[in-house]
Amino acid sequence: MVIFALDIGNKGIKMKSERGEYLYPASYFLADTLLKQGVMAFEPNFVFRLEQEGPLFVWGRELEQLGTIEERIDTFGYTDRVKQKKVLRILFFALGRLALDFPEVLNETLDLKVVLGVSTPEMTDEIMAALKAQLVGQHKLEVNGRVFTVVLKEENVSIASQNLGTLLNFAFDEKLERNSRFSEARVGVFNIGGGAISVNQFASLNPTPRLSSHKEGVQELIKTLGSKINGNNLSQVEALFYQKPGPYIYAPHGRGNQDASKDVSQEVRRVLENYTRFTLAPLLTSQFSDLDKVDTIVLSGGGARLIVQPALQDEIGQHYFERLLFSDLPEMSSVRGFYKAGRSLWEQELMEVKVQPAKAVTPTPPRTDIHALHTVSHPVEASRQPVNLKEQVTMTQGSETPQKEKQAEVRPQKQEVKPTPSNERVALREVEETLAQRLRETQSKWGIRS
Repeated sequence: MVIFALDIGNKGIKMKSERGEYLYPASYFLADTLLKQGVMAFEPNFVFRLEQEGPLFVWGRELEQLGTIEERIDTFGYTDRVKQKKVLRILFFALGRLALDFPEVLNETLDLKVVLGVSTPEMTDEIMAALKAQLVGQHKLEVNGRVFTVVLKEENVSIASQNLGTLLNFAFDEKLERNSRFSEARVGVFNIGGGAISVNQFASLNPTPRLSSHKEGVQELIKTLGSKINGNNLSQVEALFYQKPGPYIYAPHGRGNQDASKDVSQEVRRVLENYTRFTLAPLLTSQFSDLDKVDTIVLSGGGARLIVQPALQDEIGQHYFERLLFSDLPEMSSVRGFYKAGRSLWEQELMEVKVQPAKAVTPTPPRTDIHALHTVSHPVEASRQPVNLKEQVTMTQGSETPQKEKQAEVRPQKQEVKPTPSNERVALREVEETLAQRLRETQSKWGIRS
């Protein structure tokens, strides 16, 4: 069984499997565009083809060495972004990139299970249905001349919001054991993405109607700096923000070309501090105005790396600042949480079916659906009632747990009922119904839509 986790952000595509995790830009080149300019070597990037005899595309983490961002196919957008062909294309690139780490399935069919993360405003029935319609089925992916065939069944595709993925990453460790600081508390998520800043609050892993989205993401910061330094090459302007701690050198023709390069350190530091003080600080404190109603606020997304923390602390005060949680790689928090969710949905469930005979399943009360949050604009106080994850999520042990420990938790009945030829199909149907019911319950309890 192979699980892939994907987060298709506006500025970066995050990918994770058991064999690696990656962060690539949310843009790519048509290979013909580069060839016409005399670019013949694409390494260390990858060449993709999604259709037989179809066009070739170049995607990877070192695109700035090949051409400007204006020459790329950029997937940035606010409205119906994930329904656009250019975004769906990069989604399949991501599947192919992860499949490249499984060379043993070359020329064979790879049966995948995928947890896909999208922005919170995109968690609508229409968008999720459109995504599933594109993903479900058999697909041939060509990566650097190697062909992979992947199969995605409808029951093996789950879609969740980026903010939920961030929370799950902190609430559960690598063995899927919970951290009560996040799993049994009132946690806010302040996600500074490429296109927008999205805000959610959760109570004991349950989403509450505290939800908002604001178009003050990293892209606006890039435009602001570009106007300050007369920077037309936005890919190089964006690269400036990650040259910490400086000096910040703007090279409009690429980092290897010193012609027309200039030191813009003063401008970069001023723009970052102003963004922290006059955009992020007011928005943060207005969205979480009452600290009596939130225990921890997680700052996530690639934009969280750009926060000038001393300036933020000066603006909001020490008491408020102590409620904030910064992570080393905030842009990877969501996809790591999605991967843990995928493991909880499928790894342990497969093990349980092997050791347990079919039996009736008593439905549990439905949980709050995260989709319902999009119709609610008023904040409410989060309940502090903790979720019993041992009941709600039976998958509390991951693949690292020894098999003996797994069987000790889920013991088969001593007298196993062996089906006779007359009732064999009935027994098989009961097992299938049990598996399907467990999957639905687990997805509901984790707040994941499928």
